[in-house]
Amino acid sequence: RCALARISISPIALWRLVTRLPYALACMMQAMVQTDVDIVVSGAFFDYPSRTKVVRHTKTDCLLTRDEALKRIITGRLPSYLWMLLLRRTVVQEPFVDIPCFEDYATAYKWFAHTRRVALMAKPMYHYIQREGSLLHSSRRDVFLLDVYRKRHNYIREHGLMDDAGNRANTVRNLLKLAKDYARKPLETDDRLSFVEEIREAINSYLPVSFLQLGLKRWWRLQLLKCSVQWFVRVV
Repeated sequence: RCALARISISPIALWRLVTRLPYALACMMQAMVQTDVDIVVSGAFFDYPSRTKVVRHTKTDCLLTRDEALKRIITGRLPSYLWMLLLRRTVVQEPFVDIPCFEDYATAYKWFAHTRRVALMAKPMYHYIQREGSLLHSSRRDVFLLDVYRKRHNYIREHGLMDDAGNRANTVRNLLKLAKDYARKPLETDDRLSFVEEIREAINSYLPVSFLQLGLKRWWRLQLLKCSVQWFVRVV
């Protein structure tokens, strides 16, 4: 008994011993229990063949209210990657969207609407290996992303998760980035023009948005896209 009394064990090590969870899950579970939250969000390592990018969503561990967390995930300031999240079963109320990619982006924000509060962990916990040739690194992914943006907009409007002006501006910002990224892809010009034209038609259905909501750079890109798809693809 005297020898055992001198042995110290960290809370995380105790979690791993009792639950046999991997280290990352043990840390996130401990954070969930200690703070009594419904969702825990961690940082991550994006491992590329020649480098590693560290992604953090907070400088220090902190708590968010339901509305703060919901606004952040809708506007992209919090991730939708499931491997960055630990969720209580009670918040997972909507079914997982069945699409080849972006299924987490199409679903996770709905679950945040059912939380009481969310914990952000400053420490990166997950290694996400990036490889060329995956679906997420192909041009086909953008077709799915355009459809997801439309459905996210409709769901947010129908469930009152954001005011109408903010929802429209957020969707236009997302679509402008999609158009810019696709215009810069090393594809045939006709392919880029065709898809960017489809994006422009989608953007038109969410206008008007104000200059203040977009900022100078996005506002300029919007005007260029409205004026000419050809010039947009050539200039951005």
